[in-house]
Amino acid sequence: MGEAGSQTGLYRGWNVVAIGFAIFFFAYSGSSTLPLVYAPVIAEFGWSRVQATMIYAYASGASALMAIFLIGPLVARFGLKPV
Repeated sequence: MGEAGSQTGLYRGWNVVAIGFAIFFFAYSGSSTLPLVYAPVIAEFGWSRVQATMIYAYASGASALMAIFLIGPLVARFGLKPV
């Protein structure tokens, strides 16, 4: 049915799933805490709430463009493992 682990008898793919979950959890958990930072940033710099939240919007947009136009072609050319 699948590759079995040497000792536990579990399918090896579950390790990949667990590692992927951990990576996404730590990568995206920081973005969910940004609303806690908005009030101190607004108070420190005198910005409006729109100005404080636009920084995150710009960063998210830049990340999406990099994923589409930079990471995608690299994965297509060299494969997923090296990238």
